[in-house]
Amino acid sequence: MITAGLAACGGGGGDDDAPKPPVLVRASGPSEFVQCTTVPSAVRVVREQDNGQWRTNRYVAFGAEPLAKMLPPAASTLETGKNPEGVLDHGPLQAQNCAPGSGQTQTLRLRVRTEDFFSTGIGDHLAFGLRAYYPTANREGEESYEALGVILHRAWGGALAERFRRPGGNDIGTAAGDQVMLQDGTTYLVEMQASITQLMFRVTNEATGQTTGWKTYQQPADFAPATGTGFLFAVLCQDNNARCEAYDRPFRVDVSEIVLGWM
Repeated sequence: MITAGLAACGGGGGDDDAPKPPVLVRASGPSEFVQCTTVPSAVRVVREQDNGQWRTNRYVAFGAEPLAKMLPPAASTLETGKNPEGVLDHGPLQAQNCAPGSGQTQTLRLRVRTEDFFSTGIGDHLAFGLRAYYPTANREGEESYEALGVILHRAWGGALAERFRRPGGNDIGTAAGDQVMLQDGTTYLVEMQASITQLMFRVTNEATGQTTGWKTYQQPADFAPATGTGFLFAVLCQDNNARCEAYDRPFRVDVSEIVLGWM
C-alpha cells in the first residue's frame, strides 16, 4: 500500500526551504523478501537531507507507479543494529526471494547510473544478483544468502562475476578481457542470464558503446547449486560496515527499466 508523506526525494542535500510536494511512501519489511507477484520497475538509492538529517534512503517503483520512499521498520526492530532493510553489515538492498515466471535460466536486463558515487570515495561497488535466496535477511545473527551475479567494482577492474555465498565466502570472477570504465554520470546497460551453476553477462556503456561483450562464469565445483528464484540489487559504500551511513554529502544510484524473466 502506498501513502503520501512529506519527506524530500531526490539526489541532493539541498538547503532549499521552499515547500516540497508530498512524496509517496511504502512500508519496508520482511514481506519484501518473500513476494512473488511482481518485481520493481525502478530502484533509487540516495544520500540526502531528510527532515534535517543525512539519511540513505531507498525509493522503489512498480510498473507505472512513481518512485515511493521505503520506510524503515518500527524503531524496536532497529535496535539490533540492522540497517533499514533489516541487514547487518551490508549496504542498502533491494531483494526478493522469488520473481514471477518459470524456466531453467533466469534473465535480467536493467540500466544503472550513478552520481557522486564512484568519483567521491563514497562508493565501493554495486551488486546485481540472480538465482537469489535471502532467507534470513530480517533475522538477527549471521545473514545467509545465495546468488549468482555481477559486481560493478571500479577498484577491481570493472564488471566481474560473483557467486554470492554467506556463510562460506564468495567467489569472484576475473576482470580479464574487454572491460568498461566505471564512472559517474554514465548509463550502463547490464544484461545477465543465470542457471543454477553458471552466469552469462554483458555490461555496456551506452554513451560510448564500450562493452565487456558476453562473458561466461562457472561457479566453483565445491559450491552448491544456486537454486533460488529471486534477485538482489545492493549498494555498498566504503564505510566500515558498507552501509553508506558515514557520509554527510549526497550520492545517488538509479536502477531503471528493470526486466526480469525466465527462459
